Amino acid sequence: QALASCDHFVSSLDDLLGSDDVLPEEQSERMPLILALSSLLKDLSRVRDQKIVLNPESVMHPLSCYVSHFNLTRQQDASEAFVHLLTSLRDEFSHCYVPYKSSLADITMFHSKVYKQREGNQPECKRWKQNIFGPFDGTIGSTLSCRNCSSVLSLDFENFHCLPLSPVADINGDIINGCSLVDCLKHFTVLEHLDNYRCDHCWHNAASKYFSLQSEVDEEKVNKLRTCVDYDSCNCKHLFGPEKTTWSVSSKATKQLAITRCPKILCIHLLRASISFDGELVKRQGHVSFPLLLNLSPFAGGTFTTGQGPGPSAMNVQRYDTPSLQFYRQLNAHMPINMLTTGGNSSSQAP
Repeated sequence: QALASCDHFVSSLDDLLGSDDVLPEEQSERMPLILALSSLLKDLSRVRDQKIVLNPESVMHPLSCYVSHFNLTRQQDASEAFVHLLTSLRDEFSHCYVPYKSSLADITMFHSKVYKQREGNQPECKRWKQNIFGPFDGTIGSTLSCRNCSSVLSLDFENFHCLPLSPVADINGDIINGCSLVDCLKHFTVLEHLDNYRCDHCWHNAASKYFSLQSEVDEEKVNKLRTCVDYDSCNCKHLFGPEKTTWSVSSKATKQLAITRCPKILCIHLLRASISFDGELVKRQGHVSFPLLLNLSPFAGGTFTTGQGPGPSAMNVQRYDTPSLQFYRQLNAHMPINMLTTGGNSSSQAP
């Protein structure tokens, strides 16, 4: 019933069924899950004069072909079942998807003047993203930065269907009074401080300064230290012999998560399970309130500014490298949906 109320999801199923990859007469054979789910959701959203019981068996049978280990006769975790359903939908359509281009480079290339698309067809990259990335698909970015030299140590991305948020807990492990969805998002994107972190960029800077002050300076080797960018694979530590480069440079780093690609429909999984002091799995007690209108812009990559959002950001343009921010903003440009209507009463509380 929740999925039936999501217009973007219902329309995305219609788009998959209306694609050129499968003929209408082949839908029941090649896309049985998509066809059955679309039909069930439309039946659920249809207004009737009398009560009627709908049977989800038509969806369960094709779903079992993709998730064989998922027991359909027992009560299942809603989040797990949701992920299984979305993954199965993607698997089913990917088997039917026929690219216009055979080269992966042609599919993933950015738009340019030299790019010639097939007449009457969408660019392959746009078509692929439109069909494969559903309305629930978003991306989380993780940035690890050095506080000493302001360099970005790593920039990782991970796709998600459900955004896993932990409610803010008190000293007893229960959810704090007055906890809101915004508090959970702030907790998720809070800036983490890491001490005693090894930064290769700081090591190269320290090594170049140290050896440039020696009585006998090897300018070629010192210059190589200064210009090196291949920190993960370089052999700079062996330039002057292991006995001269035995020291280590300890740095302070920051790590932060951000929503780098906002989904059309944001599904949130509240992680209420926790481990007690006795090592037992317990469920946190309490409530989480949610607003009628949720502004995601303070939690999206590249939108933080000093003094706003969940604190100083590792993605701040004044402190960290510009290329990573441009990449974040490029991702956001594809899905500029920062305002999300949650639906419901502002005083309502999530379970």
